Amino acid sequence: MTRKRKVWIGLGVVVVLGLMAANALRSDSGGAVDVRAEEVTTRDLVARVSATGHIEPETSVDITTDVAGRIVQLPVEEGQDVSEGDLLLMIDQAQYQAAVNQALAGLSQARATEAQMRASYIQAQRDAERYVALKERAPDLITDTEVEQAVTQADVQEALWRAAEHSVQQAQARLAQAQDQLAKTVIRAPMSGRVTRLNVERGETAIVGTMNNPGSLLLTVADLSTMEAVIEVDETDIPDIQVGDSASVEIDAFPNQRFSGRVTKIGNSSIIPRTNLTSAGSNQAIDFEVRITLDDPPEAVRPDLSATADVITATRENVLAIPIAALTLMDADDIEQVPSENVPPEEALDTSRDVEGVFVVDGDRARFRPVEVGIAGESYFEVLSGLEEGLVVVSGSFQAIRELEDGSRIDVTRSEEADSTSSAEGRLGDEPETLALAEAEARPRGGEAAVGAGAEAPQVDAAEVEAATLVVSVPPGLYAIAASSQQVGSVRNLSEALEDDGYPTLVVPRRDEANELWYRVMVGPYTTRAEVEDILLRLRRERGIQGWVREVAQEGSGTGAGDEP
Repeated sequence: MTRKRKVWIGLGVVVVLGLMAANALRSDSGGAVDVRAEEVTTRDLVARVSATGHIEPETSVDITTDVAGRIVQLPVEEGQDVSEGDLLLMIDQAQYQAAVNQALAGLSQARATEAQMRASYIQAQRDAERYVALKERAPDLITDTEVEQAVTQADVQEALWRAAEHSVQQAQARLAQAQDQLAKTVIRAPMSGRVTRLNVERGETAIVGTMNNPGSLLLTVADLSTMEAVIEVDETDIPDIQVGDSASVEIDAFPNQRFSGRVTKIGNSSIIPRTNLTSAGSNQAIDFEVRITLDDPPEAVRPDLSATADVITATRENVLAIPIAALTLMDADDIEQVPSENVPPEEALDTSRDVEGVFVVDGDRARFRPVEVGIAGESYFEVLSGLEEGLVVVSGSFQAIRELEDGSRIDVTRSEEADSTSSAEGRLGDEPETLALAEAEARPRGGEAAVGAGAEAPQVDAAEVEAATLVVSVPPGLYAIAASSQQVGSVRNLSEALEDDGYPTLVVPRRDEANELWYRVMVGPYTTRAEVEDILLRLRRERGIQGWVREVAQEGSGTGAGDEP
């Protein structure tokens, strides 16, 4: 780091400490807190659960082999439609045909042996009968021992005959086994569909799987008439989803198109068993598989395409609503309870726990009022009790709401968003702290897309730029969530709020082609894109942030994937 840069950073730290001290003195002297306010009105709310996944056919069959051998016939190609019973491939039959011939010869030999043993038994049985008859007519001509030997010999021959019969049965079983192995060299389509995967070529050797070594996957036949979006839903959202819920699915391969569907199956156990996670010492989130059957999938759809689904878990029409940012928690001991004849004694506040509520604007004061909320839309909570239509509540900023106490003095700025939206739910994140942004693809060339992008950029001196910047070197190949604004205070507030929630953040200044100054909040970095996408979905639900995922190189150097020149 250069000497000049160190000096600027030192000056920036001094400025920040000075601002913090000024804020503290202002709070101690009873200064008013700058807040934004919004009127409680009725809106239409839609609660959604968003998750990512992929496209799969409802029915597909992976074809493997039960016998090993060289593939001698392969009449199908990948993408070909087949009917049930069509020949898919044939394995060399030479050794299996030889085994059948050997089994046939063994069966013939066993039958010949059985016929010989049967004849011997018949002869021994007749000899025994003659000895017994002679003994009865002339007892002195034959001894008892000779009679017993003849009878015993007949019994032995009968046993040998029975054994020969069982040998015939064994030979028949060996023949059936050999014939079954021979039949398995011919593999036919188990169902009508399309060959979506073909992993072998004619002349290759098909391998049989064992207990510790899976066999080779030859090909896959799938029925593409019914397609599903298979998404991974966080465990906290699973109780909200029910079979039959409607959903909207966006497939990456079909931009600017959304496909309707319904939830048809919800996993009863997590995708990765908890025992595996515990044994590995991992803190990975527990996800469940949810399948959404598409109503009208496009003809060009393919299995394994990436998809994002929004499952509509609840809807409310014309209900009281408050901004998500307005809801906060307070210690019950810090709330001034005003006696009222309309509040029964049994509904007094429970001082043993935090109370959920909002700050209501009362002149130049903020009064905390407990609120019971219902479903959460993208930007608003449904109000079940505690508020009436027409009341004005503090709606921002996040930092200001965290600093407020019951009875604090406030300086109110009415939210423009409250005046510009209809009874339907408002746009995401018109508050500067939420930094609701377009996706990276929608950003105008040469500039950063952000709420208030058309506003005049503030004049900021170099010290404030350095004070808002943490210069670090990020290894290439990592991913982060990016969000931008021209308001340095807004970016600072958002960064502090995310840091309090445990998210690592980085604030970096940028200048576009018009030399306008922007401030970017980077959340991360993280090692995998999937991890960042999960965090982005969570931040969208919790804070209304709609940033974009980008690959980072070296943030401190001012370069990185996705930046404009």
